[in-house]
Amino acid sequence: MSIPNKDNDPKYKKYLWVFFLAFPFMAKAFIAENNSKVAYILPVTAQLDFNGKAIKLEVARTKVSLSRGLTYRDSLDNDRGMLYQIDTPTIFNGKGMKFPTALVFIQNAKVVDIQRVQPCGEQEQKCLENRTNVAYNEVLEVKQNIPAMLGMTVGATLNINYTPQ
Repeated sequence: MSIPNKDNDPKYKKYLWVFFLAFPFMAKAFIAENNSKVAYILPVTAQLDFNGKAIKLEVARTKVSLSRGLTYRDSLDNDRGMLYQIDTPTIFNGKGMKFPTALVFIQNAKVVDIQRVQPCGEQEQKCLENRTNVAYNEVLEVKQNIPAMLGMTVGATLNINYTPQ
């Protein structure tokens, strides 16, 4: 029986513990990166009532939910939308979108602008930027035909009710 010679052992063996210590963190980063193109769905926490119709709203307040929005969703029901609560003017685009949407810019419950957003795929430089020069503090995003279908125009007053949390 021979005694193992430590000089012949590969040098990596003494550092193998580092791999097992770091592996969970590397795996988490890999999973997060591969899930970056997954739709980010928020709970419904508000409702827009307009001209006898109700639109259930997901309310985006955090940095992640504001940046993700409706991106990567395959579709959106006619009675659903997202409400962005914004502190500073923001640029919207159709990157990662799979269907056209409408942006309804709102200042103190009044519609101040409505814009159409076309999906543009993953090439950010090809995306049309949507912004407005009018002051606003919220933006409603719904399917592109919804504002016209509801008769929503600039100057309209919106009634948004929030679910108690």
